[in-house]
Amino acid sequence: MRIRNLFLIVFAALLSVTTAFNQLFAHDPVKIQTDSTRWIVELPVWVPGFRGAISWGDVNITGGGGGFLDKIFNSTMKLDYYYVGKVRYSYQKWRLQWDIYGGQIDNSVKFVFQDGSLIDTKIDAIIPRLFVGYRIFDKDFDNEKAGRINSYLYSGARFFNIGILANLPEPFKPLELKTSWVNPIVGISFSYYQGKFTFTSQADIGLIEAFSNPTWWFQLHSRYRLRHRVSLSLGWVMQDIRRGTELLSQDFRYKARLTGPMAGFAIHF
Repeated sequence: MRIRNLFLIVFAALLSVTTAFNQLFAHDPVKIQTDSTRWIVELPVWVPGFRGAISWGDVNITGGGGGFLDKIFNSTMKLDYYYVGKVRYSYQKWRLQWDIYGGQIDNSVKFVFQDGSLIDTKIDAIIPRLFVGYRIFDKDFDNEKAGRINSYLYSGARFFNIGILANLPEPFKPLELKTSWVNPIVGISFSYYQGKFTFTSQADIGLIEAFSNPTWWFQLHSRYRLRHRVSLSLGWVMQDIRRGTELLSQDFRYKARLTGPMAGFAIHF
């Protein structure tokens, strides 16, 4: 019941906002392929599944949740979700983007202690990213009647701020850890534009421990322009995070894979 109510509320909110902006920009038609706007401000929501492990000294914890469909059809679970914000500015062949992912994982994941017992664990994460991209390829087909494709190379940095709280069984005390770090990134994106639709694939990898502990991000993304200044998006995101360091005089290892759908609403200007 909670899951159904959540989606009804989200759907009603998106419908109301979309209707309002349709009326506001009703005089502003959508252009085919060619987009003269430079800014995009987007507010998506990401609902990822989680697979991962945490070790700190002699303490080892593993965790995993079902896929997105398992969460939807299991009424005993509450969804874990991440709010996402994105701002992008484009000028000629250049593109500057800042985005941020923030949320927590605990409701929909079963965490297991090293002795096999289930434990209450919560992982909070705030992950901002900033990068600059340069368009390396741009081609239209049949004067854009068959669409257009372009590609960007980009580089920048991603910041991680991870907090872990675990209630361990006796005789262990509750575990409370926080760690943060910056990882330079390089990436590439490909986009195909056809009418009101845009289809994009994008991937980047962190340069710190790129071969021993790779941290990477991958997204498939589709966008539909309701109006010239309003669009809805739907996609799938995979984020792989790995971290090995010394924390509070103990060896710390963290690895996580977040995978799931993302949907959002954007304004172009």
